[in-house]
Amino acid sequence: MYRDENETKLSGKYCLGYLYVNNTRVSTITRPFDKIHRMLFPTCIPSGCTALDVQHLSTGLGFNLSIIENWCQTAGSQSEFDHLSITVVTLFGCVALFMVLSTIYDLYNRFIRNCKSLKRYDIFLLKSSITGVPNWILSSFSVYKNGKELFAIKHNSEEIECLYGLRVLAMVVIVIGHTFLVVHFQPIRNEYFVDHWVHQVQNMWIVKGDYAVDTFFVLSGILVSYSFMLKIVKNHKFNIIQHYLNRYLRLTPSLAAFILFVVGLLKFLGSGPMWPSFEGYTIEPCKEHWWYNLLYITNYVNEKVHLGITINFTITFVF
Repeated sequence: MYRDENETKLSGKYCLGYLYVNNTRVSTITRPFDKIHRMLFPTCIPSGCTALDVQHLSTGLGFNLSIIENWCQTAGSQSEFDHLSITVVTLFGCVALFMVLSTIYDLYNRFIRNCKSLKRYDIFLLKSSITGVPNWILSSFSVYKNGKELFAIKHNSEEIECLYGLRVLAMVVIVIGHTFLVVHFQPIRNEYFVDHWVHQVQNMWIVKGDYAVDTFFVLSGILVSYSFMLKIVKNHKFNIIQHYLNRYLRLTPSLAAFILFVVGLLKFLGSGPMWPSFEGYTIEPCKEHWWYNLLYITNYVNEKVHLGITINFTITFVF
């Protein structure tokens, strides 16, 4: 037998959707998974078919199946650079260039200042020769300078130092809890083991790790109240607008950079059967509602559009 050269090559397409389960209870026995109403359902179809075709077929067979077209992918599916991705890469590249140049300038300037062979007059000429730009601006992106300030330990008699220990303990519990959460909610898992594990007493400190998050609410409230009382004792006015403006300017640049990374570059860093669903839950809502996160109002407007990691920013800003 010979293959016709004009014959179209059949290729497959992997699609992911939801299979809705009719879990009507037929007995009075309570089972662990009675609350499950839907489950992820993968299927392979010819590349010429659409998600709507699969849904029509499943309806005829008596299945309640919902296939999402954006979650379908073929062997040649890959993300392409768009204008947003190019803009993000260019912006991050400029910031990286500023960091390199600023670090070189900062190290060179520090080395010149510490050189005993130069006279004070020469150092003065060096400072004045940089087109009149202040030294702190030219070194503001220095990795050396910022790293040194970031890791510097400053003692202040007015600080409540024991709160640092509480923060560390709460952060450890939160990190461990998220680690177990990621492991237990993988596509391939033993549901019965997970259900048994979460009901064991020795695991409650991980299962109930959300109380560790509440610790940050309490600590933030304590620190704001303490800062307010210190200003009152010193006869200083507590300007609440300035207080929140300082917080906003301190937190928002790093949050904006993270959002740009998510909407512009994250799609190139993953692949696999579950990746389109991850993009649908993370990248697409972030593209549409990015300004919710920048205004820290996701918990008031729509909790489903926030990025998981931004909850820490919201806690720090609001509380």
